[in-house]
Amino acid sequence: MTISRRLLAALTLATALLVPAAAAPAAVPGINITAVTADGDPHEGWQRVSDSGARTVRSFADVGALKTTREFEIRKFTAFADKAQARGLRTLLTVTDSAGRLSVMVMRPSPTLLLPDHAELAPVPAGGPA
Repeated sequence: MTISRRLLAALTLATALLVPAAAAPAAVPGINITAVTADGDPHEGWQRVSDSGARTVRSFADVGALKTTREFEIRKFTAFADKAQARGLRTLLTVTDSAGRLSVMVMRPSPTLLLPDHAELAPVPAGGPA
């Protein structure tokens, strides 16, 4: 290696070390809502959600409840998503069963990007978590 190449390599290394790395964007703050009232309000109330600084809210729907009281559950979670969206919040609804074998996530508003709506089903273990 010639002196000029060594000098160039040292200069390149020094420049790389001196240039600050680009900062990674911070994660979007979110909150999990474990209980939603029949009116679609968080059990703890919307003020607590606002006070948390969350921009995303996630709630959980039990597939057993969806099977037995489908219309009621759909109205409840639709109201929840609509009220969250009216407050500028993004909504994630995760549907699970009591054994945790089924997990499907729905995001609102949809589409979340400027792309056509699409569904992607991820494979889950047939016997539940190992």
